[in-house]
Amino acid sequence: MQLHFDDRGLDKLGYIINDCSIEHLQPEFKGVVDAVIQSLTEQLPNKIHSIYLYGSIARGTAVAGRSDLDVSVVFNHDISADDEKTLGHISLLIPSEHNTISKLDIDPGSLQEVLNEKEKFRWHFWLKHCCCCVWGEDLSQRFEQLKPDLRIALALNGDLADAIKQFEAQPVQSQGKVIGKKILRTAYSLVAHVDGSWYSNLEKCAQVAARFYPQFADSIQMALNLALGEQVSQQKALVLCSSFGKELVTEIQRVKISSQIS
Repeated sequence: MQLHFDDRGLDKLGYIINDCSIEHLQPEFKGVVDAVIQSLTEQLPNKIHSIYLYGSIARGTAVAGRSDLDVSVVFNHDISADDEKTLGHISLLIPSEHNTISKLDIDPGSLQEVLNEKEKFRWHFWLKHCCCCVWGEDLSQRFEQLKPDLRIALALNGDLADAIKQFEAQPVQSQGKVIGKKILRTAYSLVAHVDGSWYSNLEKCAQVAARFYPQFADSIQMALNLALGEQVSQQKALVLCSSFGKELVTEIQRVKISSQIS
């Protein structure tokens, strides 16, 4: 039986569905989300324009004690070194006080940057299709809906080479989940427009990626295992980066050159 559009992460017109909503917030995560909002607004007074959730907690699929809390923060002005330091402090403090999350990731941007028309396939897409606003003005209302597009893949994952270098320089177990997700989502996003889908579920992303990269099926499974927080040896994770990871980096460069996307 053929999948309906909404089973593929798209609406009937082919636009990407945003499955993040404050209504999906599970009760066990409300306290930590409130704590993050309070910390950001109190420790950075008058500096925050808006706060957004993304990831499994925003989708209502999180597992207490295992899932990360992912937050995007838009600042009214450029972000200073002191602001970055404050964000780093909050990122460490909140998980130590709330054992319902494994980690807090804060992704900051300035209002001027976010609103720039050149950010259509990065910040505009991100806030419109991957986040839900929990505080401040919801900027996603200003942006248009998008369909799966190779330019989204390049905007979100064009930094894969840097992510791999960072992991290779410090291949600690805690970063295995990060690089696993990065490699897996990069592989999927590069072919999503051809597949006619836009999945957030990691297993579905892996299934699609394996169809398009059958020669790297084992690598895709390993990336999935890492992304799901399973224990994978440091050596295997490094081999994943040097083989399939760098193959994807080459593919990104090839696509950029062929489509003249910088």
